Amino acid sequence: MSETVPMQVIARLHSDFTQKFGIPRQSGLVDELEATVVFEPEFRNPDALRGIEGFSHLWLIWEFSQARRAEWSPTVRPPRLGGNVRMGVFATRSPFRPNPIGLSCVRLAGVELHSELGPILKVRGADLLDGTPIFDIKPYVPYADSKPRALGGFASTPKEGLLVKLLIFRTLLIYLCVLFAMRLMGKRQLGELQPEELVSTILISNLASISIESEEVPVTASLIPLFLIAALELLGSALSFRSQKFFNLMSGRPKTVILDGQIDQNALRTLRLTTADLLEALRGKNIFDPRDVSYAVVETNGSLSAALRPEKETATLADLQLKVEHSHATIPFVLDGQVLEENLHWCGKDQDWLERTAQANTLLPEEILLLVGNETEDYFLLKKESRRKGSSR
Repeated sequence: MSETVPMQVIARLHSDFTQKFGIPRQSGLVDELEATVVFEPEFRNPDALRGIEGFSHLWLIWEFSQARRAEWSPTVRPPRLGGNVRMGVFATRSPFRPNPIGLSCVRLAGVELHSELGPILKVRGADLLDGTPIFDIKPYVPYADSKPRALGGFASTPKEGLLVKLLIFRTLLIYLCVLFAMRLMGKRQLGELQPEELVSTILISNLASISIESEEVPVTASLIPLFLIAALELLGSALSFRSQKFFNLMSGRPKTVILDGQIDQNALRTLRLTTADLLEALRGKNIFDPRDVSYAVVETNGSLSAALRPEKETATLADLQLKVEHSHATIPFVLDGQVLEENLHWCGKDQDWLERTAQANTLLPEEILLLVGNETEDYFLLKKESRRKGSSR
């Protein structure tokens, strides 16, 4: 014979639901639903609620007062599965249980002190019938109670399609908004970044990932700060154009690290650069001996600009006093089958020339993968899905 444990009703919840029809199946699904928790006379001591205002949500432990039965069944038919599949009673939230006890998470909207009823809790999102007996109240503790990666068993299956669609929609929306914000902030965001631009880019990427990954976070919670950051970046850019002092404050100043072949160690310490960092940056510019450098500057975006001593510069044709014929720049006319009409016109060519060139190679213009040329009749053509690498004329 199992042991019987007595329990006391400490309060009752009062809601607009006088019958079970229309009550949400789970708490928190309809946050607008308001209810009150009125304590029984012996539990109306305000000290019992001291500190409860510091919690946004509460756990209510209550009784399925209209589901009392003398016997219980080990399996039930969850409405979530259409009532056609039996599941173990302990794998469901069915009211028909050995002990008809329910658990609901509600949002605490406030605490009021009533002259006759004592302290009253105002809650939102309750899924309880009017007059439901409450056995206990506990605070919701996010770090312990929240399990974002928890599995929902059969209860999550019907929602998977909706969640996928919602995730796709949120991802597309955030992608378009981030793209718009980056375009709004200018081309420099796509190259080497100034410090404030790097901060903006990191913040925007974090905001976007939070909104995409967490369905609990409203999209506007990311979009508003996202565009606020973009607006601040635009304002900062405008002020930087108008004030050199403001630019120096936000981005810093270029710093000379090498002068006449001598490394400025104080400048390296100020920039927190090691000599290994400096030599690596020089090697990236095909400079292997710092003594060959006339001066080198670390720019505000962190890149290194360096000028060689005159005697170490590579000789040019002008230095050798050699005359060269005018060369024609080679530019693309067709890229991946897309015709670049502006480039054609710039070289004095048109659509007719393109079609003749394609016909000369027994092709249609849309069958061309790559076509480059210049003002002359010289060109290079690469055919789509061709076994030959290409033909030139």
